[in-house]
Amino acid sequence: MVWFHKYVGRKWDLSYNCWGLVADVYWQEKNIVLPSYKVEVGFNNKKHFASLFSNAQEKTKWYDVDDPETFDLLLFWTSFPVHCGIYDKKHKGVLHSIEKSGVVFQKLREPGMAQWLSIQSLRRK
Repeated sequence: MVWFHKYVGRKWDLSYNCWGLVADVYWQEKNIVLPSYKVEVGFNNKKHFASLFSNAQEKTKWYDVDDPETFDLLLFWTSFPVHCGIYDKKHKGVLHSIEKSGVVFQKLREPGMAQWLSIQSLRRK
């Protein structure tokens, strides 16, 4: 079975948003505990999401990569990071949790992924 299939279809909610999914995957698949953050619906909270990665202690635990591997974190940017997901190299896509759709796996080249100005790949140290 492909590792991400067990997550696809789970419902989005405030605790199982994009970051909640990432934290769950890192715990279930890599035995790594990520900090939990309360992220609420709304534009101002997207700015709050962006601040998660400016936290000096957490930021030092990640580094940029040019060629992402499976389980690397993808940050999706408009003018600041507003969304995240987990990359799968073999299937060239991202597992992420979307408010109206729940957890989905999408190829990075799908039309719906074109809304992001840039995608940053990060690996946990």
